[in-house]
Amino acid sequence: MVVVEARADEVLAATKLQSTFRGHTIRNEAQEASRLQWMNYYMQPAVADWEEALALAVTPEEERRVHDARASLDGEEEKRIKWFKHYLQTRNYPKAAELAVSPTEVAKLLKAKALPDLGPFACCLSDQQEQVESERVAKFVQAIREYEWEVAEILAAGAEEAQDVADSKLRVQLMESAIAEGNYPAAAELAITVEEQKKIDELANQRH
Repeated sequence: MVVVEARADEVLAATKLQSTFRGHTIRNEAQEASRLQWMNYYMQPAVADWEEALALAVTPEEERRVHDARASLDGEEEKRIKWFKHYLQTRNYPKAAELAVSPTEVAKLLKAKALPDLGPFACCLSDQQEQVESERVAKFVQAIREYEWEVAEILAAGAEEAQDVADSKLRVQLMESAIAEGNYPAAAELAITVEEQKKIDELANQRH
């Protein structure tokens, strides 16, 4: 039997090759762990970014996991909306508050609490209802000032407030149209808040 001793340079080359292979394997494992971590992140109910999750899925099993998670969450969301509406209708406001997650749902809850069906013989609101009504009015004004039209429309009580929302939407549309055309004097005439006037002044100064 002939024993052939490896030369020092051959041993060094083999060692480098093994080291490179191990490093490549570790990098692949790290990338795989990162991929799975991000896919699971996008599948969380609070994130629910299904397109990103599917983009990271690489096997039919993983794609099925994403679809199943989405179907499950969609089913839970339908139940949540159903029970939220039920609690509003039955005036179980504490339970409805637990299920309200969007600005529009919070607005619906606030309006329901502020304007209950008191019946034809109710002559006044309780102190607590007056407080909630004051909150509704404040949130209504805030929604208009921040251009949250859907929230404002929900919070509007009566034809007059509904008309206020419509007029405000039109005013902002005309103001933004004037800004887009560079007609800052016309935009300034439509501005009614300090923030709007400041924005128009800054744009006008940039132009000059």
